[in-house]
Amino acid sequence: MTRENLVTNGFEFVTPDGVAYSGPYHVHHSKGAMVGATHSDATHDSLFPFNNGAEDKLEIIQKSLRDEMRLNADHKAMFKRNFSTPFSQQGSAPTGSPTPVTRQRDQGRQMQPPPRRQSTGTSYSSGY
Repeated sequence: MTRENLVTNGFEFVTPDGVAYSGPYHVHHSKGAMVGATHSDATHDSLFPFNNGAEDKLEIIQKSLRDEMRLNADHKAMFKRNFSTPFSQQGSAPTGSPTPVTRQRDQGRQMQPPPRRQSTGTSYSSGY
């Protein structure tokens, strides 16, 4: 997993030969900062933090990526555990029609709609 499309101004990272790097970079969860906006299979240089601020920033991004990976794995496991078994195999589904529930106070009396309000014949206007 990577955090991509990051840009450095030349005061954060150096290349393996010690030259300050400015431009696009990405952070790989286990390999750290690397040259280029996105990760690819092509060979590309690693970048090394030039100062404590850059080192802290890199650690925070990598920790965030690892946490995200862990959450994704937990979510997949939970989804698999909860939804991989078809409903028909999870237990017996209720059969037959539902039994109507009647409250005791409603027995023997039909439900009536509420009474309508009678108009007083007075109309109200907003005056506008």
